[in-house]
Amino acid sequence: MECYFLAAAKLVIHAKEVAQIADVAERTARKILHQIRVKLNKTKDMFVTIEEFCAHKGLNADEVRRQLRG
Repeated sequence: MECYFLAAAKLVIHAKEVAQIADVAERTARKILHQIRVKLNKTKDMFVTIEEFCAHKGLNADEVRRQLRG
């Protein structure tokens, strides 16, 4: 019996990754994520997806995923 595992696509983005992509301090990255949550009427305990972040910043989601992987 063979088992195959598909690599799970990363769905959410964290402040440290936003800081890396946007070239800002981690505190600024947390503010960006907060702004996105407010705009999308999310509570503070809800995650921001890569797609939501990219839509907010006008970035390509596939390009961001490549950047995060590598």
